[in-house]
Amino acid sequence: MTRPPFLVSKKMTRPILSRLRLLFTAAVVSAWLELLASATLAQGLPGHIAWIYPAGGTQGRTVSVLVGGTNLDACQSATVSGRGVTGRIVKVDKGANVTLTVSVDADAEPGMRDLRLVAPSGTTNRARFVVGSLPEVNEVEPNSDRAAAQKLPSLPVVVNGQIMAADRDLFRFSARRGQTIVCRVEAQRLQPFLADGVPGWFQSVLTLYDAAGATVQRVDDFRFHPDPVLVFKPDHDGDYWIEIRDALYRGREDFVYRLSIGELPFLSGVFPLGGRRGTAVHLELSGANLPHKKMRVAIPSDAPPVMQVKTAAGGIASNELPLAAGDWPEAFEKEPNDSVAQAQTIVPPVTVNGRIQRPGDVDCYRLDVQAGGSLVIETFARRLDSPLDSVVTLLDANGRQLAQNDDHDDESMPELTHQADSRLSWTFKKPGVFYIRVADIQGKGGRDYAYRLQIAPPHPDFQLRVMPDNPSVGQGSTVAMSVVALRRDGFSGPIDLSIEGLPKGFAVPAATIPEGANETLLSMTAPEDAALTVLKPTIRGTAQIDGRQVTRQAMSAEDVMQAFIYHHLLTTQELSLTLTKAAPFRVIPQTPPEGFIRFGAGRIAFLTVKVERKPSAKGAVRLMLRNPPKSVRMRPVVVPAGEDEAKLEIKIPNKLPGDVRYYLIVAGAMRIGKETTMSMAPAVLALGPSAKAPPKPKQAAKTAKN
Repeated sequence: MTRPPFLVSKKMTRPILSRLRLLFTAAVVSAWLELLASATLAQGLPGHIAWIYPAGGTQGRTVSVLVGGTNLDACQSATVSGRGVTGRIVKVDKGANVTLTVSVDADAEPGMRDLRLVAPSGTTNRARFVVGSLPEVNEVEPNSDRAAAQKLPSLPVVVNGQIMAADRDLFRFSARRGQTIVCRVEAQRLQPFLADGVPGWFQSVLTLYDAAGATVQRVDDFRFHPDPVLVFKPDHDGDYWIEIRDALYRGREDFVYRLSIGELPFLSGVFPLGGRRGTAVHLELSGANLPHKKMRVAIPSDAPPVMQVKTAAGGIASNELPLAAGDWPEAFEKEPNDSVAQAQTIVPPVTVNGRIQRPGDVDCYRLDVQAGGSLVIETFARRLDSPLDSVVTLLDANGRQLAQNDDHDDESMPELTHQADSRLSWTFKKPGVFYIRVADIQGKGGRDYAYRLQIAPPHPDFQLRVMPDNPSVGQGSTVAMSVVALRRDGFSGPIDLSIEGLPKGFAVPAATIPEGANETLLSMTAPEDAALTVLKPTIRGTAQIDGRQVTRQAMSAEDVMQAFIYHHLLTTQELSLTLTKAAPFRVIPQTPPEGFIRFGAGRIAFLTVKVERKPSAKGAVRLMLRNPPKSVRMRPVVVPAGEDEAKLEIKIPNKLPGDVRYYLIVAGAMRIGKETTMSMAPAVLALGPSAKAPPKPKQAAKTAKN
């Protein structure tokens, strides 16, 4: 289900990732869902991918992949993000399944890719496809008991499998005494955020048996990850059996997994969890089958906030772990610092690298605040794959608690099912001595319970997300995308948007996320002779923050709903814009010469809209606002057959401030035969009675050279 985006007025910030979507009126929801449903029927959208099997392939090989889902009949080709991987459709079954071949170049970069199917009317959602470097096999049924267990070739190997109803898969392999065998599952990682919804994600369980059938080991997760990792050292040479099943003995086609088995290098932790940009950090490594216990990693001056680090042994790459890149001076925790009396003195701005080294451990730090001002006190641990569930406490000179935080939601990392890092913002009104205490809220600890404690002044900034990640636009038609701002540390200024990578002829009106707002709509209109292809445009946002110009690239995202209430913006690897054939009619707003409409004293604005029909489209057109802000009202207007113009009356309530500004998009729906087709108009800027008029609109798109 896709969450309808909304717009927010200046001085009326509305949380963009609100956990409860219960405030929509029944009339608005009903009307919009009706329009969406009818549009889906008419446009023959390419449907939805529910699962792919196998969910990966090895370098230098071609693999046959079955894609399951709904409404996939019209799909004609496949795309895979990144270089070195191509897909080709070889068979389309009625409605549900598509078979394709995926070819992986020998030098294709290992890791996760986005795989999509393409139809004349658009591109599907993404499915996750893993490029691997190890030999791979697919499971062969029946293999649900020891007698029928599938014999695996020599290790290491990756097994691709599916757990169907009441199913379990068993595999037999040989191991020698003295080896360290790692069995690692990728399952939930391939299908995140089915949790708590009906019927939930695949909760895989691994059980290892010896030749006599005795249970050697059983695991059902790895720390806070639902996907298990089993590490064992055989005490004798011989055969062993590994079983994988669902914890609740369920099974479905989308219970797809990749099981890696062998003497694989496995990183369970690094310390420190990051370093300062422009320097090199010396890491201590923990895990299994590691070629060394320490590693030096250079952090470039332009490094992203989080890098990925891995090692290799015997030509086999390990898993990756996140490594943070910071801008402040780095320090290290010094024991003993278990109490205020033993507190380690630190001078902000600073990032302290520490560990909760044992269960019940507490780390205390002393701040000598010389002047008033604000500081943000934040831990980075769970976001960097540490098992620490931190709690941070701020104390005054007498040890009296001033503030405490356990969990702080980081909207930029929705993949975390437990937001376990802590964050405090405190204004020090006068100089003095203060203490910061860091602990694990569950009283746990150990070598891998690492953290980065960042203490620094607020750093206003923002990130951008654009949805949907797979928009489509017809020749001569308009598409609108929602651009969401994730603001940080009090930044509330306007963000100007621009697009790069569009061919010549695209019309992209200037768009801005207004001051105090978290979201806006960005529209683009394709030329009538646009080539039918899939484009990969880039959207950027630019803002002035504390006298400096800051530009951030928007990350495409899919809005995934969990438990029928919660919404998560999961980032995808690229924005896929599909150019399709022209729609049978167009909706064209007649914007005044000044480039905007204005709400008058009666809080009413008027907009004239024209409808251009093709000869095949002669019916009436029903006009309504697409995803209007909660405060904006417009009664649907019908343009009868034979007429081509309507005057729309748009209202805002008197309680809103006079300087509100919205980007409004009018959508039209026409019944053609048994189907309904939808067309959208370019965005129109609407200003409140006292809102300042913007400069003359300018072209916001940077087009590619022909």
